[in-house]
Amino acid sequence: MITLGLTSGMLELATMVPYIATIGILTRSGLPFLEQAVTLGGYTAVMALPALLLIGIATYAGPRIDGVLKRIEGWITRNSDVVIGWALGIVGFLVAVNAASALFW
Repeated sequence: MITLGLTSGMLELATMVPYIATIGILTRSGLPFLEQAVTLGGYTAVMALPALLLIGIATYAGPRIDGVLKRIEGWITRNSDVVIGWALGIVGFLVAVNAASALFW
């Protein structure tokens, strides 16, 4: 559980970057506050839409898709070490590339 928490925390930091960049772009755009708020709200809605759709599907079809979800859970449980390794490897690679570009270019 600790590894899962740390991994999800690192991934959350990586996925937060586009949101922060969007806020920075909107701040420097010179748009009125209302237009900035609507644009940021639309961006947030688009980013949250997949999760909301999955919640709706799970609520509507919950008992009918229980078997499929149990099979997926079994696969994730069996392969969690590999998935966490890949996730950490990808994050490590991205950090290394960023560091190399900051140091050498």
